[in-house]
Amino acid sequence: MIEFNSPFSAFHEWNINWQFIPSSQEARKNCIYHEREYEGRVLEALSKVGVMGAVQLSSLYLKKDKKKLKDMRRKGLILRHDLKRNNDVIPVYTIGLEGAMRLRSNQFINYWFHWSEYDLLQRLTFVRFIQKLSQTMDEFSFDTTHPPFIGKIKIKDRLFQVLVIRNNEDEVLDYFNNHTFSEPLFVIAEHEVYLNKLNSFWPHIKVRMTLDADLHYKVPLSEMFYIFDKGKWEKEYLKRQEINKKRAASQ
Repeated sequence: MIEFNSPFSAFHEWNINWQFIPSSQEARKNCIYHEREYEGRVLEALSKVGVMGAVQLSSLYLKKDKKKLKDMRRKGLILRHDLKRNNDVIPVYTIGLEGAMRLRSNQFINYWFHWSEYDLLQRLTFVRFIQKLSQTMDEFSFDTTHPPFIGKIKIKDRLFQVLVIRNNEDEVLDYFNNHTFSEPLFVIAEHEVYLNKLNSFWPHIKVRMTLDADLHYKVPLSEMFYIFDKGKWEKEYLKRQEINKKRAASQ
């Protein structure tokens, strides 16, 4: 396993300064904006993942154009919040009031108010996973899901639940103890040690695990995943190579 201090580690000192939309605030009336295609794509994505870092949003949907980000914020389509990591400030964005009006749903107003810092880290890590997939894959999509999972990924015709481990091991343990789970699963963790509480469940689940380090470094998608084999996590591509060698040797 790679030793790596994740930018979204649960062990940094985190503090989030949430901005709220007052109930008295109204959407702008008689204010006509030309709806740009990228604005719609940003709002659709935020409606599914909830939040994105400024760099993530800009990289995925705005071609790193800071003017577009600033313009969406000015229009009230997105709302900025400041996430503090130790002494660093990381701008993150949720749907703004005007964005909620475009999506025609009040459910997108202040939906973030109950999130803890760990909930936020799960979502930002999920977006990092989406970024990684987008670098090499065209045919995939993502959507909302139910706790303790953070999202769903559809690759061609296959649907995967996504689980991000960030100080939520007990919640996941409780879920697996009380539910029958049979769906394919991607798990993202800082280190395999944070999955130890759940080791009794992995042999019964179609699971692939990846680490924050694999998402951060330029690790090819084909070499990024681990499988749980005989009580430990092994790189899937290395295990496949080993099986192929044994098969070739026996012929």
